[in-house]
Parts: sequence; structure tokens; C-alpha cells
Amino acid sequence: MNADRLSEADPPSAQKIPLSVLLPGLAGLIPFVVLSLSEVLALGLPPIISLLAFNTYGAVILSFVGAIWWGLAAAAGPRAEGLDVWLECCASLDWLVCHVGGA
Repeated sequence: MNADRLSEADPPSAQKIPLSVLLPGLAGLIPFVVLSLSEVLALGLPPIISLLAFNTYGAVILSFVGAIWWGLAAAAGPRAEGLDVWLECCASLDWLVCHVGGA
């Protein structure tokens, strides 16, 4: 077996993440980090704006997670009993996060 190639027998968790997936995934953390540290970094954002932007970005990410779950449920077909409750929790939490700041 070549040292820089994983065999098909290796578990999926041992396979390398493609760079085209890894970089956007890591870039998605930038708003969380910047908005979390906005007071420490003295970015000039009012705290309420930082909080609302942080919550809204979190809600957007949560909506993507909900979409992934919908896709998994659709692929599973009738075997996905009970998954619909989890999907509704994602949507409800998403709505709540968007309205926490009282905007």
C-alpha cells in the first residue's frame, strides 16, 4: 500500500477531507470567531450589533444543518420515523435564534 494513499479497507473517518471542502468549512468559522471577539479586538461594532449578527449567522448555519437532516430523512424513506421531530426542532430553534435579540 502506498504511504500517501488510504486503502478502501480504511474506515471513512480515516480518509482525508478534500481541500475544496475543508477550506470553505474552516472559512465558515471566521464570522463566529470575529463576532465573538469583536469587543476584545476593538472592531468598533456596538455590542448589540455583534450579538445580533452572531445569532443570525448561527441561525443560517443551523438552517444548513436542518437541510442536511431533511436530505438524510428523504434518503431513508419510511425508515426515518421520529426524524421529523428532530427536523422541527431545528426549524424552531432557528426561528428562536433569529428573534432572541428582540429586533
